[in-house]
Amino acid sequence: MASVYSIQTGMKLSENEVKHMAQHSFTATSHKQNIINKIESNKRTKSRSIYASKHCDRCSGLFGNHRKISYFNLDMLCPSCEEDENELKKQLRADGHAVRHMEGCGYLPTIS
Repeated sequence: MASVYSIQTGMKLSENEVKHMAQHSFTATSHKQNIINKIESNKRTKSRSIYASKHCDRCSGLFGNHRKISYFNLDMLCPSCEEDENELKKQLRADGHAVRHMEGCGYLPTIS
């Protein structure tokens, strides 16, 4: 059997892993669709409780009269965390990242 390497990790796959992938016919399209389905499911679950929460998802501080949903994920933010996120976006832009492509990405980007 020829050597097969993972696209994500670059590591050589075992014969069993290759057989498993062949049996279940993993494709990039089906994997992408699974991710999209999970995100949509999370949005529906989270959207029911957006205004039920009284605390920030990041720092657990009280919202007071202001709350905002994160640019990057579905966290509800207090004013302090909103400022932190705006600073993060400015730093990402300064480092040459296309921030507009990160909207709703589901994670907080890190600055290297």
